[in-house]
Amino acid sequence: MSLRVRQLRLVAETSAGTFGRELEFPDGLILIRADNTRGKSTVMQSIIYALGLESMVDPRHVVPLPPAMTDTLRDSKDEEHHVSESYVVLEIENGEGKRLTCQRWVAHERMDRHLIRTWSGGALSGPSNAYEQDDYFVRRPGAAVSERGFHHMLAEFLKWDLPMLARDEDTEVPLYLEMIFPLFFVEQKRGWGGIQATMPTYGIPNAKQRAIEFVLDLGVYRRARERRDLAAEIERLRGDYRQTLAEFRGRLEGTGIVLQGLDKEMPTSWPAVEPTLMSVVEENRWIALSELLQPLHERHRSLVEEEVPTAEEASRELEETLRENERLIGTLTAAASELRQNIELDEDQLASLEHRIEALEEDRRRYRDAITLKDLGSDEVSILEGDECPACHRPLPLALIAPESPPPMSLEQNIDFIAEQIRTFKLMSSDTEQHRDIESQRLAALRSRIEEVRHAIRAARATLVSPSKSPSVAAVRELLRLEDRITTLGEINQSFVGLLEKLRPIIEEATRVRARLLELPKERLDAEDEAKLAAFEPRIVSQLKDYGFRSFSVDTIAISRDNYLPTREGFDLGFVTSASDAIRIVWSYLLGLLEVSRDYATNHPGLLMFDEPRQQAADPVSFQALLCRAADVNRFGQQVLFATSEPEESLHEFLAGKDYTEITFEGFALEPLPKT
Repeated sequence: MSLRVRQLRLVAETSAGTFGRELEFPDGLILIRADNTRGKSTVMQSIIYALGLESMVDPRHVVPLPPAMTDTLRDSKDEEHHVSESYVVLEIENGEGKRLTCQRWVAHERMDRHLIRTWSGGALSGPSNAYEQDDYFVRRPGAAVSERGFHHMLAEFLKWDLPMLARDEDTEVPLYLEMIFPLFFVEQKRGWGGIQATMPTYGIPNAKQRAIEFVLDLGVYRRARERRDLAAEIERLRGDYRQTLAEFRGRLEGTGIVLQGLDKEMPTSWPAVEPTLMSVVEENRWIALSELLQPLHERHRSLVEEEVPTAEEASRELEETLRENERLIGTLTAAASELRQNIELDEDQLASLEHRIEALEEDRRRYRDAITLKDLGSDEVSILEGDECPACHRPLPLALIAPESPPPMSLEQNIDFIAEQIRTFKLMSSDTEQHRDIESQRLAALRSRIEEVRHAIRAARATLVSPSKSPSVAAVRELLRLEDRITTLGEINQSFVGLLEKLRPIIEEATRVRARLLELPKERLDAEDEAKLAAFEPRIVSQLKDYGFRSFSVDTIAISRDNYLPTREGFDLGFVTSASDAIRIVWSYLLGLLEVSRDYATNHPGLLMFDEPRQQAADPVSFQALLCRAADVNRFGQQVLFATSEPEESLHEFLAGKDYTEITFEGFALEPLPKT
């Protein structure tokens, strides 16, 4: 997981000919030195532009290159020339020694700057026709995830498995490359404003922390991702359960059958009592569907085998059946009425609980506001006023109202108490809702049974008033009803078997996923994460000592375990230091990240680029210490690029005895190129 800049070519076609420059970059410390306005920043920005990362330099996504590459070039004679075409070509190398060459146009009549042409090898250091050529798009939707997106391809080239981040409840996006590279590249104009000063967040919560976690390869982001994935899997299984169960319940409507033992919300394990299908027979007598089907089959077989009786033959039995059914319909109607009342009571209870929960949420908000005011220094915070009980919000008796009495608990204790009440009322609401749903199913089954008995009564009455020799209407209707009922219930019973076969693996899989979720360490940082951060802290402290940090004692500095930034007594150092010391913090932090990657497995590419690191007139001793510390990268095969206007004599003095590469511009970065 490394990145090395190997070769850069800048080309600008003008009316006066072709201008440009070609540079090679070995490992180690590389100093790109030139006087101000001579183009050293152009070189640094061209690298960023070639990689499609300009949004980390300017949120407007404008080309971060000077007019000499975009519009008008001024030569060494101070003459201006119109730029008709320009482009940047960059050759890079990954940790496996593979090279990739990228060409991106800055100005061109036909080639859009959102297009990047690539060669799968060193097309600058070798012949371009020897490598496969492909075109990709950048700075367009999908560039980070699409197969033809340049940043998607670049992440694969760098062997980076980028984490997915939640932008909102419904959207996940990858950790974009332009959110990572501010930890490796600091541009001159805005980059020295602080650690990750130019990082775009794109509305992603805690984006800066996520980038640092990725670069350090902290397990916290992997565990957070795993926890999020497992939670999403549980939610998916819960959705499958709800949909499967809802579809089956829909088949039960109008059949008089009630499903027992499976709630509408997925249980944590398979129910201890096996789910069953129940049917109401009488007011308070419910039997399993399997018990109901057997007598129905027997009655149907009896009617088929026997000759259909005449009205006269069936009259005596029908009169008795009619009286029994009229009695039964009365008891069933009374039971249905009682169920309706129970459901109405549940609805009232749910409305009351909802009102209480809303009132408690409002109380919690008021207490939180009170704590905020108290923390800000307010000593007179009125919380509860009026004559309502804070728990149930009903009027208090006058004897209990004592407006001048202080609250019996602290503000924090009240918030905890209210939170417990909210949890209790929500549980009560859930139980009441579940009870209402069960009662509603029972009511639907009773209504279906009532309708069935009414059909039987009408058939019996029709038979009793029909001619004595005619076939019994009740017997014929019962036979037809039994055939239809047996068919319907048989299909339901078969579907019920299929339902259990579908739901059991869903619940069992959810149980396994939930167990894996509970097995994840509760600690946010594991031992390896702590080891990396513990190694990171002294690297920052030792650098600040070498750089002459003066704002306060560096021994009080620590790395925050929340946002991974250097802090002192819980405060971000950027807010409690001088401007020059704030620059020293950026030096030490980013170079410290590079150094940690030497001893621990991280996602750091081993590349660091500083454009004019000597900001805020940092004294020469500090700058010399930075250069000498950076020169150590030669021993580790890493690469550090500094663009500086420091006098050449000073650089030689600062780095005496150190191994480094110096690239100096005598004139402008873009110089006339010989005609080919």
